[in-house]
Amino acid sequence: EFVSKVQNLRKTKDFDIADRIITSYNCDNEIKNALENNKEYIMGETLSVELKFENNKLAENIDINGNEVSVNIAKK
Repeated sequence: EFVSKVQNLRKTKDFDIADRIITSYNCDNEIKNALENNKEYIMGETLSVELKFENNKLAENIDINGNEVSVNIAKK
């Protein structure tokens, strides 16, 4: 679900399909562990060169299975 939400953010921001991005996120420990356990898959599917946890509120809020996740994506 996280991959789909990041892909939608890419479209919203008019990123090119080949653009490499840096993905930052902030969430509770349950979601953080799930993202870390699937990090390589997420990075490959979203073309992220970095997938990093940040301890502050980020630009976009998305819902992942009823949990709020704060996300920011930026072109590399």
